[in-house]
Amino acid sequence: MMPFIRAAFGSDDGKALHSFRGTLKDMLRNAGVTKELSDFFTGHGSGDVAGDYGEAHSLEKRYEAINKVDIGFLGQLGWAGT
Repeated sequence: MMPFIRAAFGSDDGKALHSFRGTLKDMLRNAGVTKELSDFFTGHGSGDVAGDYGEAHSLEKRYEAINKVDIGFLGQLGWAGT
């Protein structure tokens, strides 16, 4: 991911993959995606034993959740269709 981040923002050391993870977390929260699904996308654990029970979210639910995130700004960066 870093080549894409560098292409968009230059070689600013303040822009890193970790900031992208935080931005994605904010975007998911603002889109109304549940914390549980947001944690799944960002690789965070559930933090409790109950989170280890059952199956993961269905692919349909994951698809619905990630498509709630507005990525329209990517077109302004010349990444339309990516």
